[in-house]
Amino acid sequence: MKRALATLVAGALLMAACSGGGAPTTTTELPPDPAVVLADHSITFTPEDDSFSFENFGGGEPPADLTVNMARRLYGDDQVCQDVVDNRCTPYPVILQLIQQANRSMRGGLCEGLAVLSLRLEGDTSALTTFQQVQQAAQLVKEDPALLSEIAYWYVTQFSPEVQERATAYRTMSPADLAEILMDDFASAETGDSHTGYTIGIYSEQGGHAVTPYRVEETPSGGHRIYIYDSNWPTTERWIDVDPDGTWVYALAATNPSEEASAWSGGVGTMELTPMGARQGPFTCSFCPQSNSAKSGTMLTVAATGEKQMTIQIETESGDRLGYYDNSFVNEIEGATYRYLISGASTADPVLVFLPPEVEVFSADVGQIEIPVPVDEAQQEVEEEVEEEVEKEQFSLLLLNEEKSIQIEAVVAEPVEEPVAGEPVVEEVSVLEITETSIDVGDLEEAVVSIAVEAVEIKIELEDEQTIEVEFAPEDVAEEAIEIGITDVEGEVVAEVEIDLTERAVEEAPLVVEIDYNEDTGEVTQEEEEIEAWVASDAEYFQAVVEDRVEEVLGESWAEEVAEDTVWEDEETESLLTEVMAEVEEDYWEDEYWEETSYDEEYFEEVEEEAWRDDSDNPLVLAAPVLVGQAPVSRSTVVRFWTTVGLETLSEVTDRTEVYQDEAGTLTEVWTDTHWEIQETTSEWTETLHETGTLNTYSDNGELVEETLWETAVSEEDSQESFVVTDAWITSDLVATDRDCLYRRNQEEPFAPSRQAMIRLPHQNDPWDNDTDEKPSGCATPGNPSVVQREDNSVTTSVSTTETLEASGLSWIPDGLWYDAITTVDTTVKTFTDVTTVEWSDGYTAITYSDDYDVTSTSQSVSGWTNDCEVTGPNDIYSWTGMGDWCIVDSESGDGNDDDITFTLTETKTVQITAATNLTCDGWPGNNNNGENDYGDPYVYLYDSNNNLVEKDDDDGCTCGNNCPDEGNCWDSLITRELTAGTYTVKARVYSVGTGGWYKLTIDTV
Repeated sequence: MKRALATLVAGALLMAACSGGGAPTTTTELPPDPAVVLADHSITFTPEDDSFSFENFGGGEPPADLTVNMARRLYGDDQVCQDVVDNRCTPYPVILQLIQQANRSMRGGLCEGLAVLSLRLEGDTSALTTFQQVQQAAQLVKEDPALLSEIAYWYVTQFSPEVQERATAYRTMSPADLAEILMDDFASAETGDSHTGYTIGIYSEQGGHAVTPYRVEETPSGGHRIYIYDSNWPTTERWIDVDPDGTWVYALAATNPSEEASAWSGGVGTMELTPMGARQGPFTCSFCPQSNSAKSGTMLTVAATGEKQMTIQIETESGDRLGYYDNSFVNEIEGATYRYLISGASTADPVLVFLPPEVEVFSADVGQIEIPVPVDEAQQEVEEEVEEEVEKEQFSLLLLNEEKSIQIEAVVAEPVEEPVAGEPVVEEVSVLEITETSIDVGDLEEAVVSIAVEAVEIKIELEDEQTIEVEFAPEDVAEEAIEIGITDVEGEVVAEVEIDLTERAVEEAPLVVEIDYNEDTGEVTQEEEEIEAWVASDAEYFQAVVEDRVEEVLGESWAEEVAEDTVWEDEETESLLTEVMAEVEEDYWEDEYWEETSYDEEYFEEVEEEAWRDDSDNPLVLAAPVLVGQAPVSRSTVVRFWTTVGLETLSEVTDRTEVYQDEAGTLTEVWTDTHWEIQETTSEWTETLHETGTLNTYSDNGELVEETLWETAVSEEDSQESFVVTDAWITSDLVATDRDCLYRRNQEEPFAPSRQAMIRLPHQNDPWDNDTDEKPSGCATPGNPSVVQREDNSVTTSVSTTETLEASGLSWIPDGLWYDAITTVDTTVKTFTDVTTVEWSDGYTAITYSDDYDVTSTSQSVSGWTNDCEVTGPNDIYSWTGMGDWCIVDSESGDGNDDDITFTLTETKTVQITAATNLTCDGWPGNNNNGENDYGDPYVYLYDSNNNLVEKDDDDGCTCGNNCPDEGNCWDSLITRELTAGTYTVKARVYSVGTGGWYKLTIDTV
């Protein structure tokens, strides 16, 4: 096959490794109006011809490697190479760290590379033929090392700050504005003019994904549909729907082909555009030794071998945080960005963090985010854990800035267990503590720490529970020096090493200094090894890998570098690149694509200028409001008031003892007194709607504009009670006596007047004459009486009355709107009998019954429901709500600027509009003399969406025709008309200024 280097120029880090997740949403589109022409623009890209026919890569093994020569193509020889001899580049140590980290990040998918390269190859037959002599991208096969390397190259350009800056700027805009920008760009392409060309990045709570847009059309609802090429669904039409408010939904999305597709959705801050013009190399390499010394901020990225998603946690010296804490995302650092991506169940995706230059002192930690696993998968995981031992997961954390780079490879720590009560709390140590002059690396398991400064890389292998502290230019040594201290678990420094950088200038050959501390002997050894030059063509490297001659071709240091990455490879799965390289013919490596190239200034000047239009002066981009701040907001609105009144009968029993003395002796009686009262309870109720949302602040041409998006609403009812006693009385009952057969009885003769005196009955069971009808109890004593109020009957009646009136006449809601005041009175009559039970010591149970009595209770509730036609908006839920509903028109002034009701029909229907008034025939025009001044003479007008009058009516709603009596109703309006689908407005007016007032407006279909 004939091959040549395609003129494809590099871009920057969207870090869309192709993740999935999000809550399903639905978008309902209105049927198109044939009379309305909707805009529809596209580029010549079609998914059937111009997308790759193979799916995105995923599942844990990268399809290609980033090499030194590809890094040269990204940043240029001046930034990457310490020296170039015979086109063999000797890279700086930081470049090796970047290459290693990038290759690990590609394990989750290459959607960014596929999205960019497909757009660049669209219609470029000369570039296509340099790969496989085909005419369309869909005809390319993936079993091609050159094509795989090209896709990987465009993926790794994501680390470029140029692309990050442009993507971040677009991400602050509303997705509705982004759709307009694409529409304008595609319209330019259709006229033959140059266009910008974009890829799209979308983000959900669980990750991100990159796709290629090629067509935008307006929708009847005022939104847009963006058609895209999704590398997870090759050669298949897919689209993203964007609503006018900026919310979007991608109904079928997944981050790599091994995942189940699900809906994604979002709003401002979850969609971005990346212009192709931002992908012109060479890119800025602020962390390269030959770059200028300007402060450029800090980049951190983490990758892992396991299935659980990693997270980076940053905390500044002022306590501001960035990252996932307790499975919730937090960003309190102004100017910082965080990209977190998920690609599927088989890999954990990379995380990329940018910190602004002013953040120089901070701590960094890595952790895992717990993602719920479906029941069947969870069961499978449990079974697999029983069968085999789980391998330890590894992570690689890389920190880069203009002064130094730090790479940490270690075992992922187990989650910290909750401390046991009573035991001392173990203080947690951060993975990294960074200041302007020092680095502290915390307690890690099986860790290797690499620190690169200019042309020197210092590599230290730590034992478990060891930590290191690195001081740059300490006070007691020369300025160009690094002092390293190794600390044991007790916090004591067990070894110190000093590296003098004055002897290792940037112009010198790059070195790797390996430091080994022997814990048993306490000895520290240093081994220095020069970084050897990379091959002039990557073809030599790939052939060496296939033939197992890496050490022979590249040297011992490169062979060790390749071997160190074996922990990140699946031993049972051979990478796609290795499989492909083993199958190609020997003369394949002689193709033009693999020719030696010097990436100097002359190379970048000779690269053909791209045909992409610069987006920096696009009026739509400049005019689009830019999101500059977000803050949570809340509000509480009282939506309803009402009052309830209830009656309750309450009682309290007390005991008292009476003692009597006469010639028969002493008699003690026990009585119970029941205190009764009727209590009236008045409850004043309120219903309050509590809402939370987000206050977005935009900069619109320099002017700050605020927009509040209300998201959740919770209704709460509360009441305040007051109590009044309306009636009270006391009843008394004799319970028992304490003497053997002694009772008080009436003695009438010979006493005048009669009196009560104690008598003794001759025998316990003889009959007696007793006021209380008590049984003689001998020497028995009574127990405490128990009184139970027995309900024998209950009857409740309800009466409700409804009155329509203005709220100014209601003391509980004087807002001036019209309401239905509904008063409900419930009257309940309950019949009771008091049952008193006394248990005596001899086992006798005495039960007495009182006369039955009635207790009447009344409760009253008043509620108000808004029915004013003037009330509109999403939160005014008591306005006119749809066909069949009615509301009150209040046209007091009669000046024609009163209530308008808008409704929408989705199909042709007959609509009936009725305006009913209380104004009588002889009461017209309504004045204070006849008491009808409040009633209006209705006059209704019906307009279409273009404000054209469809029909108007004055008095056709009169139901009695020409035979109305004087007190009848002659002034109602009525419109009955068949209407086609569309939006209409009813303008509710009165006949004249002198006939102003209120009336009832009903809109319904017949």
